[in-house]
Amino acid sequence: MLIFHKKSMYKFIFGLVLLLSFSVSQAQDVDYKKGMIQVNGKDYAKLEVTKQNFGLTKSFEVFSLSGEKIIIAAPATEFESDKNDNSYLFYRLTFLTADQVGIFKVASLGQEKSFAKLIGTSGILINDKADAAKVKEFIAAKGASPKIAVNYTLVARSTS
Repeated sequence: MLIFHKKSMYKFIFGLVLLLSFSVSQAQDVDYKKGMIQVNGKDYAKLEVTKQNFGLTKSFEVFSLSGEKIIIAAPATEFESDKNDNSYLFYRLTFLTADQVGIFKVASLGQEKSFAKLIGTSGILINDKADAAKVKEFIAAKGASPKIAVNYTLVARSTS
């Protein structure tokens, strides 16, 4: 009985190692260097960064390799962030060629690399163009649904 359990345990461990090695081989290697997003060592898209608020936040413009502007990303400050977790910011991504908009989380430290990884792993660019169906799938899978921040201001009212 003990030998049977060892064999099934070895099979389980072998299957687990095989599964993990397969999933690692399927992962995309995204890199960001000198304004270029690279996926698996190949150029994927160009990224232009504009610093705002003394460099605390940034806005991004993504261009295809042929130079067509495909995404504009700006901080979405109207959304309420988690008061216990300030490790991310919400960004509004406008997909110009697909006429779609989505809200996404981007790490507040290392915003450029976090954004580049988000775009690099998205799979939205096919033949140097943004694919509308892939954009819709990307928004559904990776998009955020934050609460809208409500700012109440008390107004003095006359009693007469």
